[in-house]
Amino acid sequence: KGTKKKTKSVSQKVRMMLLKSRSEGNKKLRMEDRFHLEVITFFDDGSDDSNSNYSNSTMYRFFSSVTTAGRVASTVAPSLGNDRAAEFLVPLSPANERVNWTCSGGENNKRDPIKEKIYKRLPNTMTLHEARSACWLAEFDVVIVRVYS
Repeated sequence: KGTKKKTKSVSQKVRMMLLKSRSEGNKKLRMEDRFHLEVITFFDDGSDDSNSNYSNSTMYRFFSSVTTAGRVASTVAPSLGNDRAAEFLVPLSPANERVNWTCSGGENNKRDPIKEKIYKRLPNTMTLHEARSACWLAEFDVVIVRVYS
């Protein structure tokens, strides 16, 4: 049992190091001021057709903690035009799974967006710092930017 927990901890550290090393963003931002995220861009054209004109992608990015959710969404999907919009989504656990969830981190804080399929849209004016303070977001989280018409 101890080995499994240690392996999970090591793999989490490796993931964080990988994310930091591959992240893109404003290079002028000091290392301690960077807020790293794994961003999945999801193009939702409203159809169930897998032959969409757009391809979903995953990227590693860093932002300032005072960057707003709307700014993150527009940075990730910059050339949308007038007929498309983007929204910043974070995984939301169902209430029965959040009983032991804490904002402090640890095992209870790990959310899997692929399994949960329940998301909360953050307001465009909410900063990453505010989202972290409200326990909606943590550094190195996986978030989704949904692009829709």
